[in-house]
Amino acid sequence: MNSAHPTIRFLNPNDFEEVLSINNMNVPALGILSLDKWRYLVTHALRSLVVDQGTILGFCITFAPHAPYDSVNYQWFCNRYQRFTYLDRIAFTPQAQGIGFGKLLYRHVECLMQEDNQAYPLCCEVNLQPPNLGSLRFHQDLGFIRIEDIDHGSNHKVAMLKKDASNNSL
Repeated sequence: MNSAHPTIRFLNPNDFEEVLSINNMNVPALGILSLDKWRYLVTHALRSLVVDQGTILGFCITFAPHAPYDSVNYQWFCNRYQRFTYLDRIAFTPQAQGIGFGKLLYRHVECLMQEDNQAYPLCCEVNLQPPNLGSLRFHQDLGFIRIEDIDHGSNHKVAMLKKDASNNSL
C-alpha cells in the first residue's frame, strides 16, 4: 500500500467490479452479491462511497428509508423508524483492514449526514452468528448502541445497532 493519504469519493460505474470483488471477499461478514444485484443496490442507494488510494481499498453503501430494498435487516429499521440512514455494508481489502479506514469512512458518512441536516440515527447491523465480534467492538467504540438481537434461523443472528446524530464523533 502506498503512503499517499486515501481519498473518500463517490463510487462510479468504473468501480463496480472492483468493489463487488471486495464485497465478495468479505463473505460471511457480508452477503455475497452478483454484479446485477450490486448495480440494483447502487441505483437505489442514498450514497455509495469508496476509499481510494490509487486503488480502491474499501467501500460503503447507505440507504434512506423506504428504498426498494428487500433486506430483512433494512426492513426491520424501516418498520421502526421514520427517519434514519442505514449503512448496509462496509468492507475493505485484507491489507486495508484494521488501520483506521473504517473509522474514516464512518466519519465521512456522518459529515454528509450533517451537511444534509439529517438529525436522525445512523443504523446498521452486525453478525453475531456467524460471529463478527471485531465489528461489534468497532461499532461500540464509535458510539453505536445495541438495540435488539434478531435470530434469522439457520445459524444466522444479528445485532441491530444505531447511533443518534447527537452522538456523532466528528
